Amino acid sequence: MTNYIATPLQSNTPWIPGATFVIGAYFELTAGLANGDTITWQNAITPSGITAIEVKTITTQLDSNAAPTGTFEFGDSNGDASALARYISGAKMGSNVAGQQLITFSNVAPAFTAGVQSAGVGYNYFNDENSATNEANGFEDLILTVTAGPATAAATGTVWMYFTYYCVGNP
Repeated sequence: MTNYIATPLQSNTPWIPGATFVIGAYFELTAGLANGDTITWQNAITPSGITAIEVKTITTQLDSNAAPTGTFEFGDSNGDASALARYISGAKMGSNVAGQQLITFSNVAPAFTAGVQSAGVGYNYFNDENSATNEANGFEDLILTVTAGPATAAATGTVWMYFTYYCVGNP
């Protein structure tokens, strides 16, 4: 299991009451991904005062086999049971069409735990949800985790990650 670090497209996470923002990061592969590998977008989002509107990944084929087996999930570093697969689960890392780009939108249905939404688009980061797994400055990481190893791992390619959110409450 290897933890790779994504490069953010902006230097900070903007927050203006009532505004909607799209932030992004990317990672350039230098070796094939394997089961359990992660790509971490460090300090991506503020842990309070936002509602997730959409999460999207765009990748080159990360599993170049004609019958790809690789899958991934995408979530945050909140630390609760839904965190790592909060937005994307079971996403395919390849297709049987050579050279195809893969676009995955949030595919986790909204879920509720004790009456509070715990997964899916619409998840609210209302309270200071800083946990021991978050960075010292209290921001949440966004994490892509390989959940099934690829049949033929691509050694090169790019993973793009986008997070759209609406500013609510106080940051």
